[in-house]
Amino acid sequence: MDDWMIELSQNIALASEWQKIGLLGVSTFVVSEDLTTIAAGMLISQDVLSVSTAFWGCFLGIFLGDGLLYLIGLVLGRPAMKLPILRRLLTPEKVAECEAWFARNGIQVVIMSRFLPGTRLPTYFAAGVMRSRASFFMLAAAIATAIWTPLLLGASWFFGDRLSALFTQLGAHPWIVVPLSFAILIVVFQGFSKLTNWRWRRRFRSRLHRIMRWEFWPIGVLYLPIFVQNLWLAIKYRRLTLPLLCNPSIEFGGIVGESKSEVLDLYKKPHRFIPSYRVLLAGTVESRIAQTLEWMEEGGLTFPIILKPDAGQRGYGVRLIRNATDMHDYLQLVPIPTIAQAYAHGPYEFGVYYVRRPGEERGVVAGITGKEFPKLVGDGTTNIEDLILRLPAAQGRIHIFTNRFKDRLNEVLVRGETLALVHAGNHCQGTIFLDHTHLITPQLEERIDLITREIEGLHICRIDIRAKNLEAFRSGECFQMVEINGATAEPSHMYDPRHGLFNAWRQLMKHWSNVWYIGHLNRLAGEPTPKLSDFIASIKRYRKNTRYHLDAN
Repeated sequence: MDDWMIELSQNIALASEWQKIGLLGVSTFVVSEDLTTIAAGMLISQDVLSVSTAFWGCFLGIFLGDGLLYLIGLVLGRPAMKLPILRRLLTPEKVAECEAWFARNGIQVVIMSRFLPGTRLPTYFAAGVMRSRASFFMLAAAIATAIWTPLLLGASWFFGDRLSALFTQLGAHPWIVVPLSFAILIVVFQGFSKLTNWRWRRRFRSRLHRIMRWEFWPIGVLYLPIFVQNLWLAIKYRRLTLPLLCNPSIEFGGIVGESKSEVLDLYKKPHRFIPSYRVLLAGTVESRIAQTLEWMEEGGLTFPIILKPDAGQRGYGVRLIRNATDMHDYLQLVPIPTIAQAYAHGPYEFGVYYVRRPGEERGVVAGITGKEFPKLVGDGTTNIEDLILRLPAAQGRIHIFTNRFKDRLNEVLVRGETLALVHAGNHCQGTIFLDHTHLITPQLEERIDLITREIEGLHICRIDIRAKNLEAFRSGECFQMVEINGATAEPSHMYDPRHGLFNAWRQLMKHWSNVWYIGHLNRLAGEPTPKLSDFIASIKRYRKNTRYHLDAN
């Protein structure tokens, strides 16, 4: 880029005024409209170009380029998008978005898009595809260019002159002054362009939210003090394997890779509080579909149902299956053992955190996590991407939702239509966790205690529950347990945004203290200790299968 700037400066200095105008015009095609205009402003500050020459060279190049793009759209239409040069600049999604914008707002968008980074090329192309009147388009393009060009030229001239003077005073070599000033201006103008784009600002704010809010930190960062605590506990109890004994009824205590179906199989069937389920072992897609349909027919079930990996964590791979096509697509991508489960209708979902030490007559419900599922409500004009960006609850989660709906971002929801952004009740999938410990009642605590004690050797866990009625849940009379998680099931009510980082660390340290202590008591009671080599092999097996853990939607 610096070599191009030096070469352009040398060539222009030797050319006539008309040649300078032509050279600038060609540069807007060959290099970039904005880069050429910024370079022209810099050359004005170096007395290489006159203001009028710079303006007319950039103006004509930009104006003709806009007209050419319009002409391509008008004459060739969508087939032109297959051309290599346009395929890179004009994605079908971007053109579709600009077509919708153009249809709603008319020719004024031509002027507006000149000042909105990333919208100019697809908007002008879309104007041609939609066969807007050429005279109106070229007039709007001329007005927009006549405003934009002197603004960018003037800014580059003003700031470039001062940057060059500054570097000269600092003793910079003459051949470095202009390229360095030019590079700084490019960075500044690109930054300014992004700041004027509200979509970029919303995405940046979401990224900043993930940095500032501890609840979005990577596990390796959040758990650093917990890792130190576990090292201390290993030294204190003089054993590394005690956590594997905290829940003797669950493989390796539920640390990682435990089978969800094997845990639920510990209960007698049918069970009042467990929705119907069936394990689909490895096999052909057709055989697994046949097993699922047979199970649905036997249980009188209809779509939707839930499919999820039999050994999975943090909601990965959990899918709401609405029809046979969804089921086929899922099973084709996920060949590992899978659970088909009847869909437990909400709208309420909770994570009930339970602890009972060996020897105690009753356990306690130490916390309840309430789960909120962000959703969009259509207005008939705004596409899904913009609805996500405007949703306050999406802050910190925008990247999750836009990636999940990347094939539908330009779709416009009709007024009043709702779209759930997440179905899996997991924080890392975009669900909002709230501390609902206040919902605990003696009846609910007694019911949870009775249910967990049906399994011999279940001491510390989090039960994921869905309920249709809040009072029926609190009374312990009506809810569905969709999953029971073992030792690594966090007291997830700590993720409530109202709570701070130190509260989270306190909750986690208390949890892991219980895990180690319960394992210690179980070892003293004679529970056999699993082999560490078997545990490591289980981790490797689980990690191998995680490549089939799809994003939840």
